[in-house]
Amino acid sequence: MRYILSVSVFILGLLMLPGCETMRYFSHAAIGQLDMELKKESVAQLMEEPETSENLKRRLKLVAELKQFAKKNTLLPLSDEFSTYVAIEREHVLWSLFVTPAYELRPQPWCYPIAGCISYRSYFDHEYAIERSYFYQQQGLDVFIAPAAAYSTLGWFSDPLLNTYIYSSDDRLASIIFHELGHQLYYIPSDVLFNEAFASFVERFYVMKWLQFSNRKELMTSFVEGENRHTSMLRLMSAVREKLQRVYQLDISDAEKKIKKAEIIRLFEVDYNDWKTRWEDYSGYDFWLSGGVNNAKLATVSTYYRWIPVFDFILQQHNCNFIHFMEEIEQLSNLSLDDRKAKFENILAQLPSDQAFNAQQYSCQ
Repeated sequence: MRYILSVSVFILGLLMLPGCETMRYFSHAAIGQLDMELKKESVAQLMEEPETSENLKRRLKLVAELKQFAKKNTLLPLSDEFSTYVAIEREHVLWSLFVTPAYELRPQPWCYPIAGCISYRSYFDHEYAIERSYFYQQQGLDVFIAPAAAYSTLGWFSDPLLNTYIYSSDDRLASIIFHELGHQLYYIPSDVLFNEAFASFVERFYVMKWLQFSNRKELMTSFVEGENRHTSMLRLMSAVREKLQRVYQLDISDAEKKIKKAEIIRLFEVDYNDWKTRWEDYSGYDFWLSGGVNNAKLATVSTYYRWIPVFDFILQQHNCNFIHFMEEIEQLSNLSLDDRKAKFENILAQLPSDQAFNAQQYSCQ
């Protein structure tokens, strides 16, 4: 997953937000970002140095190809993004903590100047993230720590390439690049559902365009299969969310809700094993289910994917014209948070709940 880490997290936050834990968090974020800045290496210089491995050079060349495609064929903003490279000595760059009440699906928000409120808090230090998750668990809350290979500073800094994802498959690398640029293309403070779904939509739209443009037929087939599989999994996750939501709205005791919640999650895990069988024992979601399913894990699904079908629908309403699509996005951004949410939910309610991923909708010019 990819996450937002705004400059406000480590500069304005230090100046404007009180509290010992708050100061500790922003100090940690400032040190983490400073470490990233100090470790930046010029991609151009790396390409010239004989010590740079041929494998890394191949990946950097692919990024250059993706940037050239984005510059000529997309609306994505490009200035100095991905012109530097950082190798960090850990598997993930961030760990993002999601927290929800035990009997609600609404994630706890954390608010920052400029970036607004988002539904997770990201940490450079894994042990720090674990410590805070224990703190919330002791209060009876559901928690989930999601590792992240990449993050965006929303243009406040020139985001570097990272060793945490540079060696990913070609379509995965393209997805990360286009997703992070999608955040810079459009971002509405405090509307995390819009922002993450929009970036995920932009990611998929331009990956499809790039695969078509570069005539990567085998990779296109693999990508479409992956999107179909992911859409199928999202339907399964959405179904369990809806079942839990109905239970949480019942006028019953928390003890009764706890029993019903456990049974719904047990049946979901059975359904997941059946799902894996249908998809040739695909194990890509095993990590997500490890340790058990809870509200916080399900919150990640809603945050990133709930409104992607709405963006798909709006694009089709404009016959795949991305410029006209963006004009409508601009109009939607002028609505209040509540009005925009109501409009999106209304559109979503009219769409088929079992709609599969449709690769053809991205093939129009």
